[in-house]
Amino acid sequence: EEVLEIAEQTGDGDCAIFLQEISYLLTPAQKDIINMVVKDPTLIKPSGKLNVKQISEALDLTWFETDKHIKTLSCILENDL
Repeated sequence: EEVLEIAEQTGDGDCAIFLQEISYLLTPAQKDIINMVVKDPTLIKPSGKLNVKQISEALDLTWFETDKHIKTLSCILENDL
């Protein structure tokens, strides 16, 4: 639901529906990562990759834990993050 509310704020209904459909596949940390990136798109580097260091610091996780969550998200979303 949190992801859905944020997605609605961006005005992208298709995104909200998609995130609602896959939310059961996501861990709380993965949902937090999605929420962070939706709220702060600067976490996406010019290369299209996510800034693992900034995300890990914000979530108080190690770089390796965060990277693992992001790689799993990449598989779920079928996108190279």
